[in-house]
Amino acid sequence: MIATLRKQWGTATCVVLAVYFVAWSLLPALLGNSLPLDVVEGIHWGREWQAGYYKHPPLPSWLLYPAYAALGWVGPMLLSQLCIMLALFFVYRLGQRLLSSERAAIGTLLVMGIYYYSWPSVEFNHNIAQLPIWAALGYYGFLSLQEPHLRHWLLLGLWCGLGMLTKYSVAIMIMVLLGYMVISPYRRLWRTPGPWLTIAVSLLVFAPNGLWLVQHDWLPLHYAAERSATSQRTAALELVITQVLMHLPLLLIVLVSRPWKLAPSSEPRTWRLLTPHASYLWTIALAPFLLVVAMSVVTGKDMRQMWASPMWNFSGLLAVALLPANWLPTHERLAKRGIAIWLLLVTMLMVVFVQWGLQLRGKPSRMHWPAKAIVTQVQSTWQTLSSCPLQVISGDSWLAGLAAMPASARAPHLLIDNIPSYAPWVTPALLQQGTLWIWNANEPQPTTPEALRQIDNPAIFSIHEGVWTFSWGPSKRTLEPLRIGWRAYVPSQACIPQFSTSKP
Repeated sequence: MIATLRKQWGTATCVVLAVYFVAWSLLPALLGNSLPLDVVEGIHWGREWQAGYYKHPPLPSWLLYPAYAALGWVGPMLLSQLCIMLALFFVYRLGQRLLSSERAAIGTLLVMGIYYYSWPSVEFNHNIAQLPIWAALGYYGFLSLQEPHLRHWLLLGLWCGLGMLTKYSVAIMIMVLLGYMVISPYRRLWRTPGPWLTIAVSLLVFAPNGLWLVQHDWLPLHYAAERSATSQRTAALELVITQVLMHLPLLLIVLVSRPWKLAPSSEPRTWRLLTPHASYLWTIALAPFLLVVAMSVVTGKDMRQMWASPMWNFSGLLAVALLPANWLPTHERLAKRGIAIWLLLVTMLMVVFVQWGLQLRGKPSRMHWPAKAIVTQVQSTWQTLSSCPLQVISGDSWLAGLAAMPASARAPHLLIDNIPSYAPWVTPALLQQGTLWIWNANEPQPTTPEALRQIDNPAIFSIHEGVWTFSWGPSKRTLEPLRIGWRAYVPSQACIPQFSTSKP
């Protein structure tokens, strides 16, 4: 397949893509002062190896923590790019079956003109992890319909199960595939073992997380409901407009060639009709998003635009399928050049933002926080107070998450947002072995969390408080230093002698 793509894309395009993926795997990690929020959260979740977490299912975190442990900050960035490359692989394989190999190649390349495949990939999260899942479902769904061997149905079930372990919104794509099998002539396949094998395998793969959901009061569904704000009348329209804007680079690359100016082609315009192949591509390319828009209108909920990111894997294939046959030889080179320019432009913008964003904007982003300095200060302070390792850091998922970033197997565990149900690995017994509570001192001090009130006992712990101050670095305007308040609960038997008395 690689040789085929190299022939169809050309050596120059392949080199551009290779350089792009290497740059996005290395530069954000080398230039940034911190990892993004979702990456920090995912690393802490993955370290605990749970069957589920209060926001999401576990698979992305299971992948993220080993990548971080093996490669440091490069690991999460590399993982994002591998997800994109795997998604492109499945898109191309599907395109070969739906279209010609030439159209499949250029349609796959055009996918890189969608916003979700560029800047958001700096932050590996469940949306990025979904990209190859949705693409694989589209590919194996078609393969199962066209060549209904049991192995294809088994693989489709495996990807359905893995998808539900990645993010529950994958259920939208699964429902679309099920719906297509019900209303299309392929419904005859329900009389064969294949679809039932798919259902059985997917349920088996998903079973551990399903059991976890039942045992933990369906926590991620409560979280999703809270994140879906009440919708305004224009919310669905705004969602549509946003997704069009996400396709703007792809649309510009196609439109600049003015395909409507081409001479009429003798090729049958079958892709404007509901032929079997065409109807399948129309369905997987548009039906998931239309379903989300309908849900937004009916339920009155505002769906966040990033939730739509994995739904557009097949936009490039749909675009080239609708273009006349004589567009390909005439404008293929222009399309490749347009993609190369877009990739260069977005890479330059990423470098400027990560390296100089603080100086230019005068406002820190997540990747500008002094993560390494915070971790160093935490360890230095604790080692001054205690002869035993720090076991738990408590606080909000961002600030405490940075402070607890694992640098070794003995790194402290994170009590997320001071809520025990969010971090069941932090037991009361673990809290009593040494805990540090931190908060943003630039804001009003929060009240002592309930989980820590139970150990706020000077008779058992030596309690110490203070404030750390960190500089943001150069900026176009003076920024107030970052001040972090902290309170240490040190078991009395673990105190360094000179700090054996409590400090109010």
